[in-house]
Amino acid sequence: MLAAIHYGRQEPDKDHHYGHGRIETLTTLLLGSVLIFVAGGIAWSSIDRLISGTDVNAPGMLAIVITVIALFSKEWIFRYTMRVAKRVKSKLLEANAWHSRSDALSTAVVLVALVGAQFGLGWLDAVAAIIVGLLVGKVGLDLLWESARELVDTALPVDVQNQMHDVACSVPGWIAFTTCVRASQPVG
Repeated sequence: MLAAIHYGRQEPDKDHHYGHGRIETLTTLLLGSVLIFVAGGIAWSSIDRLISGTDVNAPGMLAIVITVIALFSKEWIFRYTMRVAKRVKSKLLEANAWHSRSDALSTAVVLVALVGAQFGLGWLDAVAAIIVGLLVGKVGLDLLWESARELVDTALPVDVQNQMHDVACSVPGWIAFTTCVRASQPVG
């Protein structure tokens, strides 16, 4: 990820006239794919465990305390990474932040399962793992969708196009060259 951010921020050169920003987009696509693969593995093994009725031993209070600490740490990492991503305008860092948020949500589900196991509800562990798999899969799909839309140059929303158009039309002399028509209006 750090390499993708480094190379993605490089200036345009003779082979990349518009810069290297697509490197971050491709890396986000890869990250989303890996998350979907991991989610499938988690869900598959958990469904198998649930069907087979594999017993889960109570983990003890130490595991619960460590999970609570991990939950707060992961949420802090999400917030910090998201702040940095917004400041440097990095979609890849934002994707990584959302990965941390999915870790925090997953940890919350695990916490419920650990507490349940303390009270003899070991099957909650498999159910929690399936939920974690679904959460991770959703994040992966969202990352894939957004990066795919960026790679195929999906148009900006009409309101953003109109804002850009209004800025262009406010430049002195612009109207002399073309007629200012909003994106939501038919051209012609």
